[in-house]
Amino acid sequence: QPTLSSYDAALLVGNALDRAVSGSAAQLFPAGDLPFFEPGFDNLVVGRAGVTIVGSKAYSSAVQIEAPVSWSSTSIPANVLSHGRNMRHLVELAVEQRAALEALITGAKLKFDVPVSAALCFESVEGVDRTPVRDSMGVRIDTVENIAEFATRRGPVFEKEIEPVVDYLRQLAEAPLEPLPAKP
Repeated sequence: QPTLSSYDAALLVGNALDRAVSGSAAQLFPAGDLPFFEPGFDNLVVGRAGVTIVGSKAYSSAVQIEAPVSWSSTSIPANVLSHGRNMRHLVELAVEQRAALEALITGAKLKFDVPVSAALCFESVEGVDRTPVRDSMGVRIDTVENIAEFATRRGPVFEKEIEPVVDYLRQLAEAPLEPLPAKP
């Protein structure tokens, strides 16, 4: 049961990310014009940490995060529960979005490395607050405030390197979209 429409959730997350990047070298970029775009993954933050694709999700109850096994796994996504329904497919979708974005960034052939990460924003997140669980399969799962902090954290990208990444993404967004190859 979403408390917000998909559009309103994306707007809420976009506004929080916009506030987080203001006053810094980081930039917010819309994901909607890129060839790998999947609804719900509307924002890219390009900053010192690299490029983070952010998915915005809104549900009427707190989302429960729990590890499916007692130890942390890098190959099994955490359980993402809302009203008893497991939505771990969202983690798998975020992994796909990150991989598609990594392929685009690699295609830029930049002279520096740009880490790529993915994040899922929820209104409220409860459960285990350990990094391995909240970073399920390399996808950060948290509230919008914590995702904004995660996406704008310090990292290996220098401030002068942010603009070439954004320019490349703009060029991709302005190019005519080609259909994605069918999945096997």
